[in-house]
Amino acid sequence: MIESGHSLTTLLNRWVDAELLSQEQSQAIAYFEKNRGPHKDSRPSKAIALLGALTLTSGVGSLVAYNWGRFGDGVKLTAMGGLLAIACALLLHSQLRSPHSKTRFDVLALIVSGLSLGSLALISQVYAQEGELWQLLVFWCLLTAPLLAHTSSRFLQYYWFFGLWVSLVSATEDLTEVIELANSLRPTSGFTTALIEWTVGLGVSFLFARSKEPLRARVGKSLYTLHIIALGLVGSFTWLHSQPGVPILWLAGVAIATLVWLTTPLDADTLGWGTKNQVRQLILLGLFGALLPLGLSIDSRVGAFVSYGAFWSFAWFLSEKSQHQGLARLSVAALGLRILVASFELFDSLMITGCVLMGLGATVLFMVRKNWNSSLEEDGAS
Repeated sequence: MIESGHSLTTLLNRWVDAELLSQEQSQAIAYFEKNRGPHKDSRPSKAIALLGALTLTSGVGSLVAYNWGRFGDGVKLTAMGGLLAIACALLLHSQLRSPHSKTRFDVLALIVSGLSLGSLALISQVYAQEGELWQLLVFWCLLTAPLLAHTSSRFLQYYWFFGLWVSLVSATEDLTEVIELANSLRPTSGFTTALIEWTVGLGVSFLFARSKEPLRARVGKSLYTLHIIALGLVGSFTWLHSQPGVPILWLAGVAIATLVWLTTPLDADTLGWGTKNQVRQLILLGLFGALLPLGLSIDSRVGAFVSYGAFWSFAWFLSEKSQHQGLARLSVAALGLRILVASFELFDSLMITGCVLMGLGATVLFMVRKNWNSSLEEDGAS
């Protein structure tokens, strides 16, 4: 029985001396207990606390919006500044008094982040600052990033990432106008903008995945996976335009492909698509299918179908080879959904559509006939 009044260090040293633990195990236990935090920081209570913080911040915003016309500019600025100052003071006091209370820090960080955005928007409105929404959001992201970088909640890691993502997406219109002026490509400029935003998002998720903080690294790999899935879902849309492109966009594709090659996580094999190089091959296949039509004058539903099918078939092959059942089921579902859509829009003639889909179905059944036979034998034996 553990005696009361003894510190963890004393007990660990005693167990090491008795050869019940090695020195490495003792250090690992000490590190775990140091970073575990108090029991009240458990995941359910932390989730409820963060939900409460988000609700509180939203409630303040709703209350201010309801009474907006009743307050003067001075009252608005003073009240918002006071709330932000109180939140910052509580955050600082919490860190000085309870540095291991991760839940308290995360909750206050979320409140400070929300009030910071409200303060920036209020200052911009009161003083009639000209500018686009994305400029305000980018400044807010840069301002709050150092604070949110020290949070330990998975929810807040996603909150941080999507804050950056929303800031980028809010600049879509301006970015699209720049691309149109540079290339005169109205049908494809929207997709080009989306591809740039996708690349930036993939790069940020890679930085998350390289973090020394285990939680942020796991979030980064999840976001990296989501970007690959998004590429497979929308990459074939570029085949559905009918205006000549500019081959110089292929150079942009080479730059994006190079960036992807350099920013593939070192532990990409844990994503579920095989080795690091196989993950690269999957992404490059998706980029090739998405970028190839940008330099051509083409409007091909067949090309879109083939591009989409090639990506998800390869994803299915890699996930099955890696025995990742979740991604294998996702790949099959994505292919099945696309086949259903193709039943209505792939070809002008339903007869041709039916023949093509029947041929594809028969080919798939022929390729998996051995596994099918073995499964039937197992069912009969059981």
